[in-house]
Amino acid sequence: MERQNRMPGMLVIFGGTGDLTHRKLMPALYNLCMDGLLPERFTVVAVGRRDKTYEQYLGEVYKSLEQYSRNRITSACWERLKSAVRYYRMDLEDLSGYKRLADWLNELHPEGAADRIYYLAVAPEHFETIVAGLKAGHMAESGGRHSKLVIEKPFGRDLITAQKLNSRLLEVFPEENIYRIDHYLGKEMIQNIMVLRFCNLVFNRCGAAGISTTSRYRCANSRAWARGADITSSRARCATWCRTMRFRCFRWWRWSRPPA
Repeated sequence: MERQNRMPGMLVIFGGTGDLTHRKLMPALYNLCMDGLLPERFTVVAVGRRDKTYEQYLGEVYKSLEQYSRNRITSACWERLKSAVRYYRMDLEDLSGYKRLADWLNELHPEGAADRIYYLAVAPEHFETIVAGLKAGHMAESGGRHSKLVIEKPFGRDLITAQKLNSRLLEVFPEENIYRIDHYLGKEMIQNIMVLRFCNLVFNRCGAAGISTTSRYRCANSRAWARGADITSSRARCATWCRTMRFRCFRWWRWSRPPA
């Protein structure tokens, strides 16, 4: 662990000005710092399209930490994280800009190659473009370092688009270096869904047959709708998300107990 803590590391976040970065990623990095788990030689590079100064971006990150971090903000830990954060502005659709990004990243650790994690916190239509840019900038090549790719859901719109995206990723990164994240796969509620449905008194009594004759559900989370629209950039896909995910939860609540 001590040796790994001395090795240079870099987290490159594409979509550094987005909602996911401010609500989840930056608070998570700050919490790692509070827990003493952030490596000493670690750099966080936020890549975004918006024209911001370094000071403006740090100010936005600080406000996000105040609102979303589970730990209170201390000057020592904030200074530690602030010293690690960099902001780089570029057009993600411009493949020629990835070579300049690669050169800029190499300058951050001139003493040696740093292990890198490329985190795609962007809308899914940018996945293939960014991966192609990483290939064009030779940033997926090892060169004495480990390079990982992290992709948030949704991973394609259906089986065909998911298979197409997967083939594009495998052209650049080996399978063992690709991480696909779905927020719900590791949660206890999903892992123990049968226990939660039939052993929890609230769900068991309210959802039991003969207890309720009419059921209605309503999507009232405006931020969730906005988040879905930002990710998919398609009203049709956002509507599909609501119909599938929320109706499945509703249908799960109306389950009948399976026969013994």
